[in-house]
Amino acid sequence: MNKWLKGLLLFLFVLVLARGNLAFEATQQALQFWFNQLVPSLFVTMVLVSLCLDYQVFSGMRFLKPLAFFFHLDEGGITLFLSCLLLGAPSGAVLANQLVKEKRLHPEAAKRLISCVSLATPSFIVVTCGTVMLQKPMLGVMLWGIELACCALFMLVWHSPKIQLEPLEIHPHFFPAFKKAVKNSGIALFYIGGYLMMFLTILNVTTLGLSPAITPILSAVGEFSLGCRQITHMALPLSLQFAWLAAILGFNGLCVHLQIFSLTENVPLNYRHFLFLRIIQALIGFAVGSILFSLLQ
Repeated sequence: MNKWLKGLLLFLFVLVLARGNLAFEATQQALQFWFNQLVPSLFVTMVLVSLCLDYQVFSGMRFLKPLAFFFHLDEGGITLFLSCLLLGAPSGAVLANQLVKEKRLHPEAAKRLISCVSLATPSFIVVTCGTVMLQKPMLGVMLWGIELACCALFMLVWHSPKIQLEPLEIHPHFFPAFKKAVKNSGIALFYIGGYLMMFLTILNVTTLGLSPAITPILSAVGEFSLGCRQITHMALPLSLQFAWLAAILGFNGLCVHLQIFSLTENVPLNYRHFLFLRIIQALIGFAVGSILFSLLQ
């Protein structure tokens, strides 16, 4: 394994040098996507979610009690579960890992949460996929609904351990809590940007010269946002574009998988199990997307 890894790294290094212009363009594209879309859509949300967790904003809300019963959560777990849905992956996984590090969340509970709740941010699904790519906002809402349904199904089936979030022993003062939230969110986004640049560059330099029919598939498997854009630019019926987007969003891309597993050193994740869930989520997304679209015609 070590010899294969050394050979692969050397091959990629030579390939990046040989295709320097392409590597430069891919890195620039990734950096623009990170700076122009990910940072504006995620940073403020990540800071606010961190503060909501510290101050237990959702605790005591009676209309959220069914979530605790069906998904085996305590009050803090409800807040964490909703936070991960809003943050998307890998930001939700980074948050869970930080809570494990602070000994506020059990590692096995974090493993269950990260494995079950893996989806893109609501803004990307609803706005970018629905409004921009498919030019129908309602289709974006439907895509998000499909992903939420998959997460709910996984949480129901994988019912233990209970996700319990330990409250802070001392009621946090706002300014130190705000400083911690800004710092942790900034570091997480920095790592996400780095992984995105690396993965997109390697994907672009290794797929040069391949058949145009294969490139969109590799892009969808590798980086979901790139795959979504390429699918919607293909000459496919809207129904197929919708179904494929649901599948791509369910799988979430190997780039996001890499980020999750690289940024959750405190959580005992199993990649085979995680990958199996993402494949199931992609298959469910495609099937439900096809059926749902046909019913609306």
